[in-house]
Amino acid sequence: MRSLLIRLNNKIPLSIKNLVKASAYNGVATIVRMVLGLVSNKINSIYLGPSGYAILGQYINYNTILTTFGTGGINSGLIKYTAEYHNQLDKREKIINTSIFIVLICSAVVGLLNIIFCKFLSIYLLKSSQYWSIFVITGFMITLNSIGTVIAGLLNALKQITKLITTQIIVNFIGVLVTIPLVILYNVYGALLSLLVIAPVTVYVNYKFLMKSGFDFKKVRPLFHRESFFKLGKFSVMAFTTALMLPVSQIIIRNFIITNISQESAGYWQGVLKLSSIYMSVIISSLTLYYLPRLSEIKDPKELRSEIFSGYAVLLPLMIAISLSIFIFRDHIINILFTESFKPMRELFPFHLLGDLFKIASWLLAFLMVAKAKGKMYIITEVIFASSYLVFALLFIKKFGVIGITYAYSLNYFIYFLLFIIIFRNLIFKPKSPSIQDSLR
Repeated sequence: MRSLLIRLNNKIPLSIKNLVKASAYNGVATIVRMVLGLVSNKINSIYLGPSGYAILGQYINYNTILTTFGTGGINSGLIKYTAEYHNQLDKREKIINTSIFIVLICSAVVGLLNIIFCKFLSIYLLKSSQYWSIFVITGFMITLNSIGTVIAGLLNALKQITKLITTQIIVNFIGVLVTIPLVILYNVYGALLSLLVIAPVTVYVNYKFLMKSGFDFKKVRPLFHRESFFKLGKFSVMAFTTALMLPVSQIIIRNFIITNISQESAGYWQGVLKLSSIYMSVIISSLTLYYLPRLSEIKDPKELRSEIFSGYAVLLPLMIAISLSIFIFRDHIINILFTESFKPMRELFPFHLLGDLFKIASWLLAFLMVAKAKGKMYIITEVIFASSYLVFALLFIKKFGVIGITYAYSLNYFIYFLLFIIIFRNLIFKPKSPSIQDSLR
């Protein structure tokens, strides 16, 4: 029996073993994060209600945009080139120094603008001027957030996956301990504040684990290097596109639902998005932690194709199992994780889960654009599909009500998936191409 298991183990491709190993450890860690997130979610649903949930969703989308601009959008580029130059220390040092330089400049500018326009942002995004101080605090915290993102990116690029995941668990645990009393005491304001006060803890924990990896962060200096700047610039444009298109679309859609249906309906949709972000984190973090560095370092088209198909073999069945489980037990999930006031959100699950499935299927291919620095292709597809999602959503919400947003979501990602099959047809169907560049044409 033992010899049979050994033979079976030897027949499994190394790429699948590595992905399963990364996904397994990440999966255990994600379960811990999920439990912590679900506790936080339950507290939020009790004390905020659907309308407060909608406000929280608006700020989360805005904070995503702000964080990307605060880092100059260089995180994916930092991961790619730090991984790619693992044996070229001089080039790696220039990439890291230039990244820190970009982050410090961008976060200072973004933070200042955030403080200046705090009242406008509070009224436009959160429908009240009472939250202006949240945007002031955000402005002061953005530099810490951005530096924390860079340090996490370095842990990722250096393949310190266990350390990175451990830091995430620690930060999430502390985050829940902070969130519970703040939400109980200050409701919506407390929920918003809890997203900010964790920044110093994140930086400190990530820094400590980076030091344990053997990386000497004390040698890093914020210095400008022209060649590195332009290499990272490609990723900045891609990141800015992503940061603007989807979150801005969601902000517009949420405002449309609030104006044309109700703030509670926007809260139901936000509840589904929140739950989706929790279970999707298992898949997405595996892609980010394992796939981006791995795809960046592969030079052979056949090996690249094998890696992609290994991803589908492992991650799609996992996603299908998760989606079916959530669909079957959605009523119980709402009762446990939310409150009775969120009951109407059950109708939003079927097509949203289908959309998540198409999303993961397309992202397995879309990650190639980031890994291989296909900036133009990435930007075009992001702009087109964020715009089409917005158009579909507004049309379907007007025709079908709030459930129309899930129709738009699933349709948009189905088309997105089909497009990537066409774009990468040479890699998928013609693996004998002489080079990566020929395969990606």
